[in-house]
Amino acid sequence: EEVVGARPPPAGLPDLQAAARLVADDLCLMEDRGGDWRLTALSLSAGTFFTAKEAIGLSLAELHGPVPGFDARFLSRVRRVFHGLRPGLVLERRNWTLAATGALFVPDPAPHRAQIPGIAPETAAERLFVRIERQTLRRLPLTGGAVFTIRIWRHSLAVALISEDLARLAGAVPQDEAFTAGLLHDIGKVVIVQAVGADWGKVRMQLESMTGDFLALEKDI
Repeated sequence: EEVVGARPPPAGLPDLQAAARLVADDLCLMEDRGGDWRLTALSLSAGTFFTAKEAIGLSLAELHGPVPGFDARFLSRVRRVFHGLRPGLVLERRNWTLAATGALFVPDPAPHRAQIPGIAPETAAERLFVRIERQTLRRLPLTGGAVFTIRIWRHSLAVALISEDLARLAGAVPQDEAFTAGLLHDIGKVVIVQAVGADWGKVRMQLESMTGDFLALEKDI
């Protein structure tokens, strides 16, 4: 498949590492080992509450051990999904959590969770972030393995909360719709990154140096 806006990875890289150079997602290779799916290789740069060293070799049950009730409620269902996944079919889901950091790599939740009780309500919008995981799952047709991808989206709650307040004051749109629109208002940047590739880095550098506004720079590219 053609990857828009991405540079080909250097020759000679292992397949998983080469694939990771083409996408913003973390890549996890799952393989059926004696009827149990295990994580056998991964490329990880934005782990949410885990590290590659901790996760490698673990089964589905072990990977989801921290999730309350996972074994009893979801494990058998998830195993059926992995066993029955057809080549060419891509499954997608999203989940979200609140975090007291905007960092992408958050291997240990404890320091950030410890901050939350001390955050005052009037500063919560600036200090809390919605951390969204977009996850996909697909079968590898040649080996029978499965690739599980994770892409992190994060954004301060400030935009969503301000949008909600404006909707309440204006009465023009439902507050919950305004909140969602504010939360996702930057989603178009994902398309821009895919379309312009390396030029996106130049845009970000100019924005961070305060030499231009986003709309003008977007029109330039």
